Amino acid sequence: MFYLTAYSSFSIVLLNTEERKLNGSGTESEEKEIPAKRRELRRVKCQGERRRVLEKRRGLRLNLDLIRKGGLTLVGRGNSVDVWTQPWIPWLDYGDFMDLLNHVKPSDLETTIHIFWDCPCARALWFNNPFPICFGEGSGNSVKGRLERILSTLPRDLTDRFLSYTGCLFEGIWKARNEYLFKGGLVNIEVVRSSILRRYSEYLVFVNAEVEIGHSVPSDVPRRLTGQKGYKSFASASHAKVLIKALNERKCPPMWTLKPLAMEVLNLCKMFNDCKFYFISRKDNVDCDALARWARGNSHCNGYINREGSPIVIPNYLLQ
Repeated sequence: MFYLTAYSSFSIVLLNTEERKLNGSGTESEEKEIPAKRRELRRVKCQGERRRVLEKRRGLRLNLDLIRKGGLTLVGRGNSVDVWTQPWIPWLDYGDFMDLLNHVKPSDLETTIHIFWDCPCARALWFNNPFPICFGEGSGNSVKGRLERILSTLPRDLTDRFLSYTGCLFEGIWKARNEYLFKGGLVNIEVVRSSILRRYSEYLVFVNAEVEIGHSVPSDVPRRLTGQKGYKSFASASHAKVLIKALNERKCPPMWTLKPLAMEVLNLCKMFNDCKFYFISRKDNVDCDALARWARGNSHCNGYINREGSPIVIPNYLLQ
């Protein structure tokens, strides 16, 4: 019976001496050679193991710089790593990495100036507005710088209106940008412009009424409107049948917590020659219902709880 022991490219065949003795074929010289061969085998094994250790050490020394650079790579989630500047490929030198990415990096990355001022849509909206402006070279490299330059050329009485319109403009541009990026629709400049002007006109109506939210009582609003515009009649609609019936009968609704507000509405009727209240279904009154909910949610109603419930007719709503 033979046993084969192999290591690397060496192979040694050992004869089972016990079997040879039993068979009578073994000699003393052969028996003496076996320990020597075993020692030689151990020496070969030790040399092979030493060679493997040296190869590992040599590999570590050659890759110390690679390990050092790779250890500097920041660990983070995908949304927190800037793939354009973060050296996340450790087997590339950082300079080579940046040169490689410059070939695929977009040349027109989004910036605040580009979104709100320099893109064709923003330029068209800036030019076609109550404060027509055309920007060119040297207009400033930041939003703050450009606004300061514009405000320095405007009369003082237009400053607040310009800033209000700028806020509406930025809001409209940002919404259009999100519509384009996340829904894939083309930007309709006329639609965006109409939305911006509608928001700005709401602001003008609110300011022209000279109402300070949180300081004026509801009945003071129609009194000012009556004096300024000369209104003689007043009409209100609601989908609360009980409320409409009570107000038409010049009574308070059967809910004692609403009596103060109901009394203000009834006192309002004395300021007009004709005052009517009409019932309208909630389905047909979606816009007014949303407007009333917005007013309640933004605490524009004196003494009214921020909750959903029967909408109460308050003159403040007429200004929104």
